[in-house]
Amino acid sequence: MWDKHHEWMVARMKAGRLASGSPGNPTVGMVLGAIAQGIPVAMALIRLIKKPRWSRLESAVSTFEPYMKPETRTAWQAVKSIKGIDIRRVQ
Repeated sequence: MWDKHHEWMVARMKAGRLASGSPGNPTVGMVLGAIAQGIPVAMALIRLIKKPRWSRLESAVSTFEPYMKPETRTAWQAVKSIKGIDIRRVQ
């Protein structure tokens, strides 16, 4: 019985790791990489994120703002503004 339970739990953990890399649930590193590539790339990734996830992700990425290059910081601020407009329009 416990062998089946172990296999089941391992399968659930693998599924969770795979789901975390999905486009609707990006990591902070994925967002920072997209912002570094430019606003269009970042917006393509960020438009898929829903409001509850966005608020947590926004605060996490904002902590890196003092360490960003000036052009990356400007892109991040533009993305935050555009996403704020998108969230208000959808609701």
